[in-house]
Amino acid sequence: MIVIVPTRAGRRGIRWCYAKSSSGNSSTTCRTARSKSRSICTCVQVADASQRFGDGAWFAGLQPEEMAPDHGTVSRFRSRLGAEKFQEIFNQIIRGARNAGLVNDPLRIIDATHLQAKADLFRLPQALPDTPSAQAPGSPDPDARFGRKSEKKSFYGYKEHIAIDADSELITAVAVTPGNVADSEEFIALIDPHAQEVTADKGYDTNANHQRLKDNAQRSSIIVKKNRTNTEILGQANPDSQRERSNIERKFAEQKNYHGLSQARYWGLAKVTMQVLLTCIVVNCKKIVRLLSAGLCPISAKLCPTVG
Repeated sequence: MIVIVPTRAGRRGIRWCYAKSSSGNSSTTCRTARSKSRSICTCVQVADASQRFGDGAWFAGLQPEEMAPDHGTVSRFRSRLGAEKFQEIFNQIIRGARNAGLVNDPLRIIDATHLQAKADLFRLPQALPDTPSAQAPGSPDPDARFGRKSEKKSFYGYKEHIAIDADSELITAVAVTPGNVADSEEFIALIDPHAQEVTADKGYDTNANHQRLKDNAQRSSIIVKKNRTNTEILGQANPDSQRERSNIERKFAEQKNYHGLSQARYWGLAKVTMQVLLTCIVVNCKKIVRLLSAGLCPISAKLCPTVG
């Protein structure tokens, strides 16, 4: 599936085709589309937008005379795709961005953030004494777990682990785990072999992570803990690279404030993974458009593959 986003003039040229299928005027349609784009739409919202609004039908690739699918069809289609297909789409976008020169390799920033589970803990039954501390008995979400944001603050849900390119701020790798999984355990899976240097916070300061970067001939700028005494590890960190780590916090804020990623919309690790991947895809596409609009990279045919 390839989505082509035309210029504003191109959109004006085709919007009249859907004018009769729209329930309101053009400005109302545009405002509604923007309001629904703040987070990943539910299947009901997708079906509703395709049926009621001209822009929604155009985006779905429907002809003006075609009937839009109902929400059940959209839900089954999304489930059939699965997390693996969304991961493939995510990887394809990153490959295209790299081929177009938008992804650079000097520095990767790795970090994690939490998502609250779709569950009301106050309505759950009291936990039995022998219940594992990370679980919530009676929760409708079988995969959500208790985790910690700090020594005093905890949460119940999942973690999103990402790596971003420090120059373009594009997300280059993503993983989703239950909330009780330590950040450091996902570090190796997020390492980009093309990167020359990697930075992360103290939660990733383990001997295994430093050793993996050394084996990959990559510089480790992980912020170390106070009790770290290994002079070889202490001497290789780049303070300038460590100061770039705050860039990833802006990416988390964008996902949560504008795309609803502060809370899971589904139950189960597989569906939450799809939500996170969809959000990362949207955030990356927005960033690619901004980079191209700013003239930082010429529009390349590699970003728009042809269908053979």
